[in-house]
Amino acid sequence: MLTLVGRLDASHTADLDRRLREMYDAGAVVLTVDLSAVTYVSSSVLRALLLANRRQQQRGGSVRLLHVAPRIMRILTMCGFDRILDVTPAQGTERTH
Repeated sequence: MLTLVGRLDASHTADLDRRLREMYDAGAVVLTVDLSAVTYVSSSVLRALLLANRRQQQRGGSVRLLHVAPRIMRILTMCGFDRILDVTPAQGTERTH
């Protein structure tokens, strides 16, 4: 599992992509990403997650986002990512659709 923390903007994209590729290269079918401590995600980070999901789908897998805070969930929902990725809201919150 990959745990991300804080504000994730364009400066974090290359590192995130590298870490997701390492998990892929290690043979992971489902890439699980804990977002419980994330306060912001930029469009470049969302793109990295989407590309990772496409790679995973080619091997029959997916990207799973866990413990997504309401603020981040709203962003994912607004962009339609909640319909593409396996997203689990933070405990005590509900999906918005």
